[in-house]
Amino acid sequence: MSFLEISDLNYSYHTKAGETKALSGIDFNVRKGEFLSIVGPSGCGKSTLLNIIAGLLPLREGSITMEGMPIKDHRDKIGYMLQKDHLLPWRTTEENILLGLEINKIQTKEKLLLAEHLLKQYGLYEFRKVKPAELSGGMKQRAALIRTLVMEPELLLLDEPFSALDYQTRLSVADDIYEILKKEGKTAILITHDIAEAISLSERIIVLTRRPGRIKKEIEVSLTMEDGKKPSKPSEGRSAREFAVYYQKIWKELMNHDDEI
Repeated sequence: MSFLEISDLNYSYHTKAGETKALSGIDFNVRKGEFLSIVGPSGCGKSTLLNIIAGLLPLREGSITMEGMPIKDHRDKIGYMLQKDHLLPWRTTEENILLGLEINKIQTKEKLLLAEHLLKQYGLYEFRKVKPAELSGGMKQRAALIRTLVMEPELLLLDEPFSALDYQTRLSVADDIYEILKKEGKTAILITHDIAEAISLSERIIVLTRRPGRIKKEIEVSLTMEDGKKPSKPSEGRSAREFAVYYQKIWKELMNHDDEI
């Protein structure tokens, strides 16, 4: 059984001007512990899809199950990390990380110990009493991820979480977050416009068509270095021998609209 299964998902936006179909016939599954990326043209419904999985938009047509049960029964097991860190400027790093626990009234001793452990493990413990303005962009994104992880989700939805960072920081934070997710054994779905980012982070990539978004291609990713070993981190994987081949393959799929209906 797949960890997450999406079957025949369709979604349309309704306005006074009429109906706009955003997603059409979306079918795919995600294995437990897998890092899956979704790429596609702007406006093809990538964020809409994540919002439906997260429960921020209604599931109108189709089905989504997690561990064999309707996704609505697992909302507390889903974490969502957005493009911006959304740290509250008047709260310290530690207070921001504990925000979800406070809102959900689950600030138990065990959760507080977990928060402390995550702060120490991922290099933010000495910055726990400072405000976001004193943190670098990469530190803010790590804090946002820890805020999500302290809720102990089983599925992480990542909506272009690195896009607001400069290139060098982006590579570094992608390495950090990938390491954290793998160490914590989390399942993740990333949406991104960056083909290189998708290849370096993912075990599988789904390519969507233009709106209405349909699945055009699923590509399994396997990178090896010159010594025959797997890359130790995403930034290293960008120099893997298969990297350029995957890049060209995905680019071709994104640019070729001949087979779209």
